[in-house]
Amino acid sequence: MSAPPGIERVRQLDPRRKLAAIGLGAAVIPLALMGTALASLETVNDAHAEADRITSAQVDFILADMAHDAIRGDVLAVQQADGRELALAREALDRDVTTFRSLLAKVDAADLPREVREPLREVRPMQEEYAEHALEFNRVAAVDPPGAARLADGLDAEFAALTGPQALVTQAMSSEANAEQREARQAERTVRTGTVASAAAAFLATLVLALMLNRLGGRVAAALARERGAAELLQHSLLPDSLPDVPGVGLAARYVPASVGTEVGGDWYDVIHLPSGEVGLVMGDVVGHDLDAAASMGQLRAGLRACAAEGDDPGSVLERLNRLCMHQGLGGMATVMYAVLDPVTAELRVASAGHYPPLLVGGHHGELASRYLETEPCPPVGALREVRYPTTRYHLTAGSVLVLYTDGLVERRDEAVDAGLALLERTVADVGTQGDLEVLCDRVLAGMLGGRPAADDVALLVVSAQRVLGPHLDFMLPAQAEQLSTLRAGLERWLTESGATEEEVYEITVAVSEAATNAIEHAYGPGRADIQVVADRDDGVVELVVRDWGRWRAARGRDRGRGIYLMRELMDDVQVAHGDRGTQVVLRRRLAAPVPEGRAAEPVAVEVGTVEVGTSGPSA
Repeated sequence: MSAPPGIERVRQLDPRRKLAAIGLGAAVIPLALMGTALASLETVNDAHAEADRITSAQVDFILADMAHDAIRGDVLAVQQADGRELALAREALDRDVTTFRSLLAKVDAADLPREVREPLREVRPMQEEYAEHALEFNRVAAVDPPGAARLADGLDAEFAALTGPQALVTQAMSSEANAEQREARQAERTVRTGTVASAAAAFLATLVLALMLNRLGGRVAAALARERGAAELLQHSLLPDSLPDVPGVGLAARYVPASVGTEVGGDWYDVIHLPSGEVGLVMGDVVGHDLDAAASMGQLRAGLRACAAEGDDPGSVLERLNRLCMHQGLGGMATVMYAVLDPVTAELRVASAGHYPPLLVGGHHGELASRYLETEPCPPVGALREVRYPTTRYHLTAGSVLVLYTDGLVERRDEAVDAGLALLERTVADVGTQGDLEVLCDRVLAGMLGGRPAADDVALLVVSAQRVLGPHLDFMLPAQAEQLSTLRAGLERWLTESGATEEEVYEITVAVSEAATNAIEHAYGPGRADIQVVADRDDGVVELVVRDWGRWRAARGRDRGRGIYLMRELMDDVQVAHGDRGTQVVLRRRLAAPVPEGRAAEPVAVEVGTVEVGTSGPSA
């Protein structure tokens, strides 16, 4: 096998200059570490030309090979751009451990004086342990990145502990070579000095290789950390920045990445405004824990959103998503829970692709009852080509809470998953469902993780069905036409609770929708923006405010701009105020038979022949 480029020039130098050239050219060998070894080789080289002849072939090969490794080790970071740094570093680490042990075997086989054997006997177990731990670190890095991250610090500590004892061995070799040069007879000196010189050259190479193992271990650990950072950044960028405001529905969510290593997986949650005014609830987990899993999660999240926009039935949505995975190569294999909640009727439709069942906790006849919602067992999306995902229907009682989660919340390596599911049910029951959902999320995580760092990614989504909306309603919506259905659904429920007749609900909802449509069309250009809708009732009068923060633009087309006249026909009073900070539209109307303050009509609830929490059979 030919030498790497540039090595032939190194071979023309004497051993001392070879080492200096390699140290300067590769910028890997610290002078402080090599000082004693350099002195040893210089003494041996000057001792006798025959000793140099005996060892020169070995020294040439060792130093040339080390130079190649050193240069390769330094350019690994540059090669990161092609995504192969981790693989190259692991390959080099394995190879250098083999060379390290081979050189130590040559040292062990040499007939060395007692003065050298004694310090060598002290350091050899440390060297073997260091080599074994380097291999273990490399093996673990391939299958358990968090475990590799924990081993990296230990490898650094072992290398630091080796430095002193190894220096003592090189000092002993140097002293012995000098003593034999002075005292031994010429014939014996040549053979004996050559033996010490050969061992010294091999041992010197182990010093450099020990350093290389440490540096390559650092490269592997750094590559793992970079991959984890990239996966976390990608995952966080694909999770919702915030949860939407949905009248009648409370929402809170948490995402907790695995604490160490690259155990960033494909866990995700999502909340989707649907064209019908209903809300899509998503909890998913891509198989795997790496950058690819995080990327697949992004593809599946976008794919599910696209499928959900085409139809509201959860089972059909998962079937379309599965076809995308199988026929279009979208994402990987993933468990997914998809549910659709109607904020007005509190009807919940659920379909599952191999995911853990949601936990439903709610009041019934004054008692707190809980259960895991049953769904038909089905394979994950991306596992089989043609799968039917049935939809199961439930009705949420007022004040109930739905908990969706990924496996990292309930799975433990040392216990059955049933124990984790039981603990989640107890934890939610202990916290209660009547308080703030953000507090509920925090306490559930604290109770389930027990203050320990998460061993796996955890995603948690908590959803509540509010009893009544109350006299005040305030929510933000993206300034998009498809969000108007959510606005209408929320207003219809609030007006019904306020005692409005069916005709009043219709007319007020049309007027507010027109004001919101104007804000979407006239206040903003392309890009993300929001509108705010605030509703209040007082002494039989309902007041609704639609607010934007854009700059008003004239209507496009001849038949546009008539919305203000429609609003004034339907409402008792309409006030429009334009300004530098946006536009505000205030609409008022007195109800014919309002509900007295302090009381509210119960929200409309359509029974669909499903199971309510706390009941033992189908609803009537």
